[in-house]
Amino acid sequence: ALALRAEVPRARAEWRAVRAGERTAGSRPQPGASVNVERAVSGSDGQSPWVVSLGALLTLELGGKRSARSSGPGEDPVAEAELAATAWRVARDTRRAALDVTLAEAERAGAAGELSAIAGVQSLEEQRFAEAAVTSSEVARTGSEVAEVRGAVARAERERIEARAALAAAIGLPPRAFDSIAVA
Repeated sequence: ALALRAEVPRARAEWRAVRAGERTAGSRPQPGASVNVERAVSGSDGQSPWVVSLGALLTLELGGKRSARSSGPGEDPVAEAELAATAWRVARDTRRAALDVTLAEAERAGAAGELSAIAGVQSLEEQRFAEAAVTSSEVARTGSEVAEVRGAVARAERERIEARAALAAAIGLPPRAFDSIAVA
C-alpha cells in the first residue's frame, strides 16, 4: 500500500525537497560573470557602433548571514513528521479496510450457512405438509424465514463487495484488479 498510494510518494518528494533546500542553503554563493553587447546609434565619429561591456558578480554575505542560514537543525522535523504521518495513515486505512473485508466475508459465510440450514428445514416441512403432518401456515412461516435469510445473504454480499472496494482503494488498486485477490 505504501508503494501504490499517491500521497506517500508526494510526501516523500516534499521531504526530499526540504532536505535539498537545506543543503542548498549551506552552500557558498557562486561567482558569476556577464557580457553585454549593445549597438550605439548615435555618434558616428569613426568608431565602431558596437559597445561591449564585461561585468563580474560576487556576492558578499556580511553579518553572519550564511552561517545563520546553514546552522539549522540539519533536517526539517515538520517534513519528516508529515512523511511519517502519511505512511501511518496509509497503513491504518489499509489495516481497517482489511479487517472490514474479513468481517464482511465471515458475515456472508454465516448468512450462507444459515440459508442452507433454513432451506433444509423448509424442504422437510414441505415433505411433512405433503404427508399432512404440518399446516400450510407453518410452511408459509418457514418460507418467509427463507426469504428473510436470502435478503441477509444479499446484504452481506453487498457489504463484502463494498469492503473489498474500500480495501482496494486503501491499497491504491482499482477495484477490478483486486477482484482476483483472496483476502485471508
